[in-house]
Amino acid sequence: MKVLDRDAFTINLSTVGLKVPIKSVGVVRQRYKHCLLKVPKLQPITELYDTDADRQTHRLFLFSPNCCKLTDAFGEGDRTFLSENGIDLVDFRQHTIKLTYDNFSYDDILDAILPENSGIGGFSVIGHIAHLNLRDNLLEYKNVIGRLRLISVFFSYHGVTSFEELADHRVCLTPYVCLSGKLLRKL
Repeated sequence: MKVLDRDAFTINLSTVGLKVPIKSVGVVRQRYKHCLLKVPKLQPITELYDTDADRQTHRLFLFSPNCCKLTDAFGEGDRTFLSENGIDLVDFRQHTIKLTYDNFSYDDILDAILPENSGIGGFSVIGHIAHLNLRDNLLEYKNVIGRLRLISVFFSYHGVTSFEELADHRVCLTPYVCLSGKLLRKL
């Protein structure tokens, strides 16, 4: 992918959820915090759907697909704990969640776009300019990498990289190319 396509990062995630009374949210969260769904910009404890009758009195706990399966998710001790807190396991159901571009980190997106084992050399931010050190095998991806870096470093306006060795060894002038943003003047 040489052009950033945000729609390519839209997926449906199948996970399980449990309706929990509002009064029991704290104790259930404490016991199962290691099993809750961990996705950027997505709350694992959320309100129920508008159509649910218990919307005002319950919250929905979303569990990680790696931690809880719909069958045999809770042992006997967990079932006792849940029933003591007013939670019915009948409310343990499958849910489908739509993940978009915003739910992925900068590194996740780069891993999906770039070829295997090709990392970016590094970057630095000087004022409003993000300077990237791109390796030669990544130069064809320079625009999408620059655009992603500008999105992730919210206070920078320009992404640049040097495209040749030092032009003048006496003065150390390096020619730069603008990867993204607006080039207001020649660097």
